Amino acid sequence: MNVKNITVTIEDSLYRKARLQAAERNSSLTAVVREFLKGFCQGETDFERRLRQEKETLAALVGRDGKFSASTRMSREEIHQRRAVS
Repeated sequence: MNVKNITVTIEDSLYRKARLQAAERNSSLTAVVREFLKGFCQGETDFERRLRQEKETLAALVGRDGKFSASTRMSREEIHQRRAVS
């Protein structure tokens, strides 16, 4: 496993408080930051979300054969059908 070292500049008082809280949890400040970054990176990025939405939209547009077909268009009535406001 390749690891990278990072440098973070923080106020001295913040460093001392964070180090004490990490020690109270029987952990190191490095381990606390590592776990924070793992959680921070678990979410879907904006690019990943947009790519997923694009794939979902394209999948909804294609027919059974995997190609777009004009014959599967909505009828004029379906296009202009309005939902009742509730």
